[in-house]
Amino acid sequence: MLIDFNGKTLTYQPNQEMSDRHLDYTYAVTAYASQGASVPYVIVYDGASDNKAKLAALDNTYVEFSRSKTHVQVYLDDTEKWIKHIETHSGERFSAHDFIKRQDDQLAVSEKTLWEQSKVITQTALAKKVDPVIAEAGRLSSLNKSPEILLPVVNENGIHRGNYHLPVGIYTGNIDFESASYQGAKEGKYIILQKGDESVEPKTYQTDQLPGALKQIETDTTIVIEITQEKEKLNELATTVEESLSIDIDKALNLDISETLLKDVESKLLESEDSEKLMNDEELSLPTENNLSIDEADSDKESKRLDNDEVNILHHEEKQKIKEKEYGD
Repeated sequence: MLIDFNGKTLTYQPNQEMSDRHLDYTYAVTAYASQGASVPYVIVYDGASDNKAKLAALDNTYVEFSRSKTHVQVYLDDTEKWIKHIETHSGERFSAHDFIKRQDDQLAVSEKTLWEQSKVITQTALAKKVDPVIAEAGRLSSLNKSPEILLPVVNENGIHRGNYHLPVGIYTGNIDFESASYQGAKEGKYIILQKGDESVEPKTYQTDQLPGALKQIETDTTIVIEITQEKEKLNELATTVEESLSIDIDKALNLDISETLLKDVESKLLESEDSEKLMNDEELSLPTENNLSIDEADSDKESKRLDNDEVNILHHEEKQKIKEKEYGD
């Protein structure tokens, strides 16, 4: 059987090909199939209810409306509902690589939010107990009940992409450099510890050299700390997704990562209100002149800090278990 389609001849062999045994008119095509086509008139049947909602999205709508040279006629079940639907459904699909990158961006947003909610160290009594360079460059956070100094970490373009977390005793000012860790996007690379004269060559140190770098500070020299050792125990959330793709990708790609992480931050900020009271000048002031020497006061407060740290460790481990349960091993 030979059929002429506008000058193009097609051959059908019903006796030999099962697919050639049925012929029908093509009244309509999907938006996907119409990509690249250009016709004078287009009739669009769309909607936001039942199965039509599964196909209605901004990218499909663009294809449907842009096929016509002359006129578009649209049939909808509920115009207002349909408009709201496509405004919130872009139709964009993410590959596993895109999803991990998107997740990485949300980790950076979470850390930036944490930074913005933290206290300026120079406005607390802790500024008198820690190195002046740390006090100027960092901020004090009690988000996880355990006080930490945050140092902003930037990428190669100088954009804030995470924080370097330094556990600190708020009574003694002692910093636990060995337990420090980086949290944020993978591209976070540098801590600008001090900005100096541009004409003087900057000095670069690794994170494990940070304590020594503080002892060699020169006021006119830019001090840069490079994040090393596999990003210093990079966030478990990103690592988990990369190492194991056994998760339900369909569900994962539909997660609202931004809302999840930011709600987590907001809830923790509410929990940290009591701890932040300890950061006020009055709470942190020590009787160093009239009653106790600095060493005696620090010794007394250090013993209390150690007691508190045991509670903090248990609290941190409990939260870690919750996170592992929520995001996977």
